[in-house]
Amino acid sequence: MFREGIIWESFEHPGDTMLPYSSLMYNLDTSKNRVLTCWKSDTDPSPGDFVLQITPQVPSQAITMRGSTPYWRSGPWAKTRFTGIPQWMKHIQVHSALSRTQTASPKCKCFKGFVPRDVEKWKRGNWTDGCVRRTELHCQGNSTGKDANVFHAVANIKPPDFYEFVASSGNAEDCYRGCLQNCSCLAFAYIRGIGCLIWKQELMDVMQVSKGGEILSIRLARSELGGNERNKTIAASVVSLSLFVILGFGCVWFLEIQSET
Repeated sequence: MFREGIIWESFEHPGDTMLPYSSLMYNLDTSKNRVLTCWKSDTDPSPGDFVLQITPQVPSQAITMRGSTPYWRSGPWAKTRFTGIPQWMKHIQVHSALSRTQTASPKCKCFKGFVPRDVEKWKRGNWTDGCVRRTELHCQGNSTGKDANVFHAVANIKPPDFYEFVASSGNAEDCYRGCLQNCSCLAFAYIRGIGCLIWKQELMDVMQVSKGGEILSIRLARSELGGNERNKTIAASVVSLSLFVILGFGCVWFLEIQSET
């Protein structure tokens, strides 16, 4: 049968199962989205609450929606992989083996150069207000004086959401220079398989693991880096936490396993 005579085919409507050689997709021309939809229950095949789909961003991401609310997000597509997925899968495998006497308790930590917006709430374990800069930026593009900005590099991360792809940056140096000269650029990452990504708004949903992931360089006031770091354009920092998630600008979440007494 010729394709124009096809009324329905499983590849275009995968239900809750990916068939061999099938794929998820988002058609930018038609806005058609090929998605996976979970069952309502193990015995009820009607559409459930969760939908896995591809975003129209460049590069695309995989995202799971629970109704109209984002529930989970991969990192951006890097030719052969979604950044962030391997680390997340390891996390699931580890924590699925926990006994009933263990719980995962989220805590929040601010990035270097940031402090809690509301210290009293923070002390009570309420981190919803997130973090703010300790020192405001005085950006002057190519300035090399005391007001010049620097970038603090955080390793092993899943890139934040709401990125912009910069096609004109041919290498990591171009990416860095372009962000430095653009005062609205708050962070950048040059990723193998993607190229240059920049962020112009709050850094949302970033995951860090003990190894793997990408390097995110965050713009800071020069005074935030002391000693030898102050003379470096990009200061590397490797955080030893096993896992944390950034839910607000400069706000870092991580999981701490606790045993009940």
